[in-house]
Amino acid sequence: MKYLFLLLCPLVCWGAVDFQTAESLFEQGKVVECHKLIGRLFHSSEARKLTETQRMRLVAIQEYLSGSSPELIEETLKEARAFTKRKGVLTLDLLNYSTVLVRRAADWKKRAIPEYQELSDLANELLEHIRDEGDPAIALKVILLKTKNHNLNGEYRIPIKLISYSLQFYYPKRVLQSRNIPDGALRLLMLGGEQYEGLAALNSDVGEKVQAYSTASKYYLRAINGTSPSSPFFQQLSDRLHYCKETLRLLGYDLKLPSRIKPRSRIDIHLIDEMLSNSRFQDIVIALENNYDLSMQIRYAVALAALGDFEKLSVLKEHLVFSEETKDFILDIARYCLAAGKNEDGLFFLQKYLAVTPSGPEATLVYMDCARLVATQEQYKEAADYLLKLAEMNKAMKEEATWGAAKYLYLANDLEACLKLSEEFPDKARFTILASRTCMRRGEENRALQKLEELLKQKEMSAAEKTEALELAIACARKHAPSKAMEYCWTLLKENPEFQSNFPYAALLPELYSKNPAGEKACYALGELMLKHQYAHPELVPFLVKCAEKISSESLKEKLLEKIPAKRKLSAGEQLALLAIISSEKAQCDFLQRHVVPLNNTPEIIALFLMRGNLYLRTAQYEKAVSICENLQKLPAGKSFDCKILRARISHAQKQYKEARQAYQELLLHDLPPDQKKQIVLELAQCCEKSGEAAQAIAVAWSVVPLVEVNLKSEEAKTLKLLLELIIRCASQIGSQEDQQDAQMLLEQLKNSKSKPPV
Repeated sequence: MKYLFLLLCPLVCWGAVDFQTAESLFEQGKVVECHKLIGRLFHSSEARKLTETQRMRLVAIQEYLSGSSPELIEETLKEARAFTKRKGVLTLDLLNYSTVLVRRAADWKKRAIPEYQELSDLANELLEHIRDEGDPAIALKVILLKTKNHNLNGEYRIPIKLISYSLQFYYPKRVLQSRNIPDGALRLLMLGGEQYEGLAALNSDVGEKVQAYSTASKYYLRAINGTSPSSPFFQQLSDRLHYCKETLRLLGYDLKLPSRIKPRSRIDIHLIDEMLSNSRFQDIVIALENNYDLSMQIRYAVALAALGDFEKLSVLKEHLVFSEETKDFILDIARYCLAAGKNEDGLFFLQKYLAVTPSGPEATLVYMDCARLVATQEQYKEAADYLLKLAEMNKAMKEEATWGAAKYLYLANDLEACLKLSEEFPDKARFTILASRTCMRRGEENRALQKLEELLKQKEMSAAEKTEALELAIACARKHAPSKAMEYCWTLLKENPEFQSNFPYAALLPELYSKNPAGEKACYALGELMLKHQYAHPELVPFLVKCAEKISSESLKEKLLEKIPAKRKLSAGEQLALLAIISSEKAQCDFLQRHVVPLNNTPEIIALFLMRGNLYLRTAQYEKAVSICENLQKLPAGKSFDCKILRARISHAQKQYKEARQAYQELLLHDLPPDQKKQIVLELAQCCEKSGEAAQAIAVAWSVVPLVEVNLKSEEAKTLKLLLELIIRCASQIGSQEDQQDAQMLLEQLKNSKSKPPV
């Protein structure tokens, strides 16, 4: 429809610049921009300078655009809904707007826009409000509009009743039987005949078809009997009658017509074209199945494609003759094929169309469709060729077509040709970006970076283009120019810190800092920026850990973690990772106070609560530590070794030596590695010592002290040293010289031996 308007409206020498702009936007497919420009033009002083031809063309374009994008479709519907709710609208205005809605609904239906139904319903609502007040002219217009609107939905019986009633009410029998029937009555009679033709097309029963066409013929005969041969209606009615006669002949019925009623030449072609215009494809297939006339074969192919009989069409297409005269039929066949998903057949007919019509408004769309279809088959070079031909044919589309061709050449890996096309528009950001990508794929990163640096100095660039240019510049500079990469990362982050797609570039900065060390404040600022704008990002915690690793100042680390908002719910694993980078016990306690997770029986949460318990133990917050132990012991995992040793140490720290000794002794029943066993024995011996049982402490300590020199890990050696020192102290208290001497001898040996490095 878009291009039909272009063909019907003659080209003239445009005067206004705005009109030329509107036409250019329309040809480029910039729907919303074109629609808004035309609206502004009609309401500006420039509207008076438009010729009538220009005005008609703009109206036609605007009508087409009203259904060309979801945004404009909704805007059109919104305007129509608002109009139907208005009160006190004049009859003439109601009639005019109803005409617009019916025409627009018909256009939308033809273009398969489902919202046509709502427009049709709104038009019907308006038409019901119109009162003709006995004026036949208004009544006739309302009936014509109602009929057309009902026909959109395949309804013919309701209009037949309206037409019959109007004929009886406005035109007495004597008027209809006269030799000079009024134009209004003629139009109603012709409209009645068309409704019966519509009923015939809907019926599959031969008898009902014959009855409907016969009734249509009666309406046409009644009209032609009251029409002068010089009237413009006479030939139209003659054609209609011969159309019915020919159709009835195909159905096996002979309709007798007066000899004065002559058809135009080639009534068969006129008949088939009428059938095509009314979508009576099944009738066409029946009529032309054995007709081998070349002009009929192309019409037969249209009907086959419309009915989805692509098997017969595939056989027929090799015998069709294509020419300039049949270009509209070729395009119809192609569109039916594409609508049914038969892309191969659709492409075949689009190529035939270009062969007979290589230029013109319709060809623009055909070139684009051909490019798209071959691209879906990964024939990217062929797709680029179609768009390059379009660029040569349509100067208004040169930039868009060249852009599409360059992208297809990039996909085809024809990098030399892609780069050449991309450099044709050096002032366009998207072309420079594609050229840079091409250079990168060719391994010319320095050349790509040079192009991008020049581009980033420009101000005329969309936000999306600038983001893409920065991303490519970072990729180019990352290896060879890390300082530039850092600069571009910061630019990207500062302009759009809230974009999740930019987070990887924030995560890249700590890595770049390792190659080009930056100050601690820069790492702190980076972490602060992401905490403010992307606190919910799933990779935030590993990122903060990387930032903290670059910060040596403990106060800065703590300050950074203090900025984690309470609304960011940290998992147990994330808390453990963050606590690992804090050395201050006070800061750790404050952190845990701000971020509390409920206790449950999962390994990470158990580990976090054990860490909290030990932290409270070290900071002498014994009540909190005991509370954690009690809560842990209610869970299955709470009976683990780590929970028991924490409970023992809390009792020890609270000087509950009896409970502590019992807990330590239970722990020693476990099968423990030597170093861990020595540590628990040390704590048990220390508990005995503090409770005044020196002899018991000595006995416990000797149970894990080796009597001969052995190679020990450094931690084991440290524990053994503490055990021997404990034995010496306790032996001195009770006067056990033998224990004291043995322990002193072993301690000297331990000091003189070389312990194994920790594993």
